[in-house]
Amino acid sequence: MAKSNTSTFSIAGGVESAAIVAAAAFLTYYAQQMNMPEPHSNKPFGTFEEFYPFYLKEHSDQTCKRLHFVGTSIILLLTWLNPGIITAMSAAGFLGYSLFPFFRHMEFGILEAAIVLPVFLYLAYRNTGSMKLALAIPLCGYFFAWLGHFGFEHNRPATFIYPTYSLMSDFRMWADMAWSAANG
Repeated sequence: MAKSNTSTFSIAGGVESAAIVAAAAFLTYYAQQMNMPEPHSNKPFGTFEEFYPFYLKEHSDQTCKRLHFVGTSIILLLTWLNPGIITAMSAAGFLGYSLFPFFRHMEFGILEAAIVLPVFLYLAYRNTGSMKLALAIPLCGYFFAWLGHFGFEHNRPATFIYPTYSLMSDFRMWADMAWSAANG
């Protein structure tokens, strides 16, 4: 009998997700105790609250914003259909948020992304049993977002510099757009 991959949750994956969150909490505390290197001139924003207005300016084209909305909606649908994705996204997101101070002195966010993406993929696979689903989440989101940036906005996605803040901003912009549509 074939094993169903939909809506599964691995206890081991949940424990691993909790361990990632605990490590991220330690990193956050540790970063506050250290003297961190000076931020790179390419990364002037030290907090998400400072970054989000910049992010919105980078999304002034309505088609670009709508493409982001489509990609994020598909991700949310896949997450709703496969709840194990939630812990993977939460743990990887918290890890990225916690790592940001350690990489702020670097020009680009490649190292941050190189750590967070494999953690997400691993935890998503452990929690759902499907590597295809784990890969579909970032591929779907980035396909629509980058189509918007390169095809309509004609700018470089902020993901290349601020990967975690950009992902957080995608979800916040989605919520802002959904709220605006619902409340006219």
